[in-house]
Amino acid sequence: MSISETAFYMTSKLLPALLLCCSTAGVALAQPCTLTPTASVVTSPICSNRPVNFTATGIPGASYQWTGPGGNFSTAQNGTLPNMPPLGAGNYTVTITVGACVYTVNIFIPGTDIDLTPSKPSIKQIGPLCPGQDDKLSASSTGAPGIVYTWTYPDGSTHLGVDQDRLSVSSLMEGNYTVVASSLAGCPSDPTTHFFDVYPEVEAGFDFSIKLGCQEDLVTFTNKSTGGNKYSWAFGDGFNSTDAHPMHGYTVQPKTYTVRLIAANDFCKDTLEKEVELNHPLVADFSVDDDSVCQNTQVAFTNKTSPSVFGLHSYTWSLMDGTDEITNDDVKYIFKKTGVYNVRLIAKDFLGCLDTATHIVVVDSSGFADFTVSQEAVCAGQSIDLTGVFSPVGSTGASWMMGDGNLLSSRNKLSYAYDAPGVYDLTLSAYYRICPTVQVVKKINVKALPKIDLGTDTAICQGARPLYLRDRVNQDNKNASWKWNHAGADNSPVTRVASPGVYVASVTIDGCTASDEVLVKRNCYIDVPNAFTPDGDGTSDYFLPRQLLSSNLAGFNMKIFNRWGGVVFETSSLSGRGWDGTMNGVKQPMGVYTYTISARFGSSNSVENYAGNVTLLR
Repeated sequence: MSISETAFYMTSKLLPALLLCCSTAGVALAQPCTLTPTASVVTSPICSNRPVNFTATGIPGASYQWTGPGGNFSTAQNGTLPNMPPLGAGNYTVTITVGACVYTVNIFIPGTDIDLTPSKPSIKQIGPLCPGQDDKLSASSTGAPGIVYTWTYPDGSTHLGVDQDRLSVSSLMEGNYTVVASSLAGCPSDPTTHFFDVYPEVEAGFDFSIKLGCQEDLVTFTNKSTGGNKYSWAFGDGFNSTDAHPMHGYTVQPKTYTVRLIAANDFCKDTLEKEVELNHPLVADFSVDDDSVCQNTQVAFTNKTSPSVFGLHSYTWSLMDGTDEITNDDVKYIFKKTGVYNVRLIAKDFLGCLDTATHIVVVDSSGFADFTVSQEAVCAGQSIDLTGVFSPVGSTGASWMMGDGNLLSSRNKLSYAYDAPGVYDLTLSAYYRICPTVQVVKKINVKALPKIDLGTDTAICQGARPLYLRDRVNQDNKNASWKWNHAGADNSPVTRVASPGVYVASVTIDGCTASDEVLVKRNCYIDVPNAFTPDGDGTSDYFLPRQLLSSNLAGFNMKIFNRWGGVVFETSSLSGRGWDGTMNGVKQPMGVYTYTISARFGSSNSVENYAGNVTLLR
């Protein structure tokens, strides 16, 4: 039988039967080919490098031939492509033969329907292999995007990798760990299995024994760890050891030390901590009821040694003042000498260990004070010298109460003067840090200063009648004596003055002296003008000291100088008119001129010289 006509109908993945009608030209078949078989892809998703199952309509007595891009691959009704290539896109055809009828069904698989299958992953362990420890397992696969890893534990449980390729394993167990890498479409890789061998478990353990001592307590550690071959000890005081069974000395107690042992093998470790309590303190101590006292004061020392196991401890006191040592528990003692004492207590415990405590006790002087005065009777305003004497031991200073309301502090020596007469109680107070203040009082007699009055300043003219100066206050006092600063007038309240000058008189009464002075000026020349106006109006037209000319002069000379020092006028005439403001008949400019005058008096033939300024005005 020959085929005269063939028709093809295609769908994607699921195709209707392609009907092949069989006929002979001009002759009708006895059995026409009227079936419509179908075929489809069973596997979903379609994964590369994985089998793909197909199925076709079952027809009794039919034969099947499956053909793909790579050729024939199955003769079963439900054909299987053993391995789908990554580039296996194309037409897949099943040919169904029933007697003389041949039916063909095509299935087209596009490349987008073929999902890539990841490669078989490799497994890497990141952390340790110790029982009960956490670990991380890492898988690596290629060949497909967006790979997801599914892990199967030794106990059959499955887990999805937290970081896709990495799995955190809590309480790692020994056995097979299997991982499968899948694409986003669900194409699984071949599984990879890795056996993890867990190392022997380590358990840290130790005991210890203590041997008490004075300088240190010795502790012996016995290691009872299992599964380890390396050890690290931390003794809690900053010291360490790697010995299996160490001994360690502790120098500080009472104290509780936390000792840590880390036992380990090549991969696993365990830690154990225990507390070592050391408490047999010997701490010598005592209190003092008063550590700063005066001489001859009792001081109580109270033993406070810890622990206060009286009978198991013995005590020795050293007061450091030359007395014998005392072995009482508590001590009361009177210090008779001043000084700084380092009182010491030595405690001894049941082990023979010693400890020492000390306290400083300061014993101050009970105090002494006195002072000397340069003179106990002085005049008002006259200084006296004071010198204080007081014990320096424990001294915090001194003060002087002068009796007149003034208080001076912290001076051993000073000079002082009282302004007003009277009897003053002068008190020196010596202060001590512990002992009472000591005071000493002495009286100072301050006598009044006499008053003297010579009168006001006055004047005298050379050659004129003399003046008499006198002490107007004390001239009738028989107990007064005087002294003048010029000869010929001692011990008199009155003196004769014939010439200008400064005259000083001192009066002394009851040992106290006062003085006064008088300035006797010359008054004959007070009318020497300081300006004149030579303008011809009859007033002040000439410059001349006329009063001087009436003072019994025997000789006279006057010169006038301009500002450059040139002489513009000179005269020696006792009866002339003076300078008229000209030089050689030429008027001189207004301004200030200097004059010099030399005068010789006829009565005494003495010479006096004067100089000054005069202003020429127009």
